[in-house]
Amino acid sequence: MIYFPDDALSNKEIDSLETTFYNSNEFNLSGCEKNTIQTHEESRSFKNRNIKKTTFPFKKFSLYGFIKSHKSWHSVEPINVSEDFLRKSFNINILLV
Repeated sequence: MIYFPDDALSNKEIDSLETTFYNSNEFNLSGCEKNTIQTHEESRSFKNRNIKKTTFPFKKFSLYGFIKSHKSWHSVEPINVSEDFLRKSFNINILLV
């Protein structure tokens, strides 16, 4: 993932756009077995489980990588932006079959 925040955004606004990566010892906590996305409310149930959480800032031209599995996923916390706001990033997905 490579991020491209708008130059007009304040540092506080950019900080609210961070990406959170999760890693667990349990399978399918992210909902990926049903090809669904967990909502913020649903993700609260993860707090009582053995889940490692790492957050990466939405900084200009920052590059982050991770390996997706049935034990890991990523998300963006709810953000307060206008309807026409674009959270610009470039994502490369590699699927090994």
